[in-house]
Amino acid sequence: MKMAIVHDVYLHVGGAENVLLELIKIYPKADLFIPIINKKLRSKIEKLTKGKIQTTFFSKIPFFYTHASLIKPLLIFYWEKLDLSKYNLVISSTHSFNSKLINVHEKAVHISYVYTPPRYLSKKFNEIQILNKPFFSFLFMPIFNWLKKKDLESGKKPDLMIGISREVQKRIKETYKRKSLLVYPPVNISLKVTKKGNGKYYLFFSRLVKQKGAYLAIKACTELNIPLLVVGVGPELKRLKKIAGPNIKFKGFVNNSQLEKIFIDTKALINCAIEEDFGMVTIEAGSRGIPTIGFKSGGLIETILDKKTGIFFSQHTVKSLTRAIERFESMTFEKEKCHNFSKKFSTKVFERKIKLITDYYLNKYL
Repeated sequence: MKMAIVHDVYLHVGGAENVLLELIKIYPKADLFIPIINKKLRSKIEKLTKGKIQTTFFSKIPFFYTHASLIKPLLIFYWEKLDLSKYNLVISSTHSFNSKLINVHEKAVHISYVYTPPRYLSKKFNEIQILNKPFFSFLFMPIFNWLKKKDLESGKKPDLMIGISREVQKRIKETYKRKSLLVYPPVNISLKVTKKGNGKYYLFFSRLVKQKGAYLAIKACTELNIPLLVVGVGPELKRLKKIAGPNIKFKGFVNNSQLEKIFIDTKALINCAIEEDFGMVTIEAGSRGIPTIGFKSGGLIETILDKKTGIFFSQHTVKSLTRAIERFESMTFEKEKCHNFSKKFSTKVFERKIKLITDYYLNKYL
């Protein structure tokens, strides 16, 4: 059997990238098609795969590592022209770059693992919100109408779509008018909880982009004068440093061993993401016995058990988050309860479900 894995882009270390690595571990002989790969991160893939890696000349131009959105329209042509005719099974791993638009052999099986339908083509919060303003919406209307048409076409291509959360399943239903299966993404689950006390500081851990809402955590903790560690890099970093008080520490990018040390003294994770697709970091923290204070929207509703593994704040405002932090300070959470809840999101559960699904479809159609 010939198999291929097609992934949107590989530009940084995030949730979708971790899923890709797990898929490669499950199917190490699969050939990989990834149009843009950050040179510095390519080795992570090469260490795991025995298959061929096919990319494009865009990978040779560092400019596109931070401006990849500019080539989303061009990748439409790449997906449609990609020759996958020799493969029996193709898994597309996709979000806004829309790799599920690929064409496969008529007798092949195409399974698409969907992180979310493209946010920028809907009213969902995204990093180019300016395009929703009347002037820009009118200016780019022709190309956006074409992209929306192609996106709707992409929703018809897979034999099966898998959503990473019930929130994403709902978006798939709204966008493509079809059902999907639910398989939560694999999370780096700790085998044991953190044993030290109740923590010294709060933690914000994410890519520093607008949708993740770091500014909210920084403003609230600055106002309350409580310690906050900010872990992550991104285009918002300079702006965030300007609004941060002396109690806010920026750690930048950290490796896994550094992160484990940070988790040891973490009191709670603060997750301010708007309409989060899933909320992987919440589960990572929870597996170590760390609760989350999270914005009540999107996939976070599925990754936090209210008053058991964390609490919610309902309005995306400093005032609402501040009140939640003050409420959290008067509460206690069982570390083991946070840890046990996280187990349903483990890599073993993900691997078992993906294998069951692919085996079923292979037996049914091939």
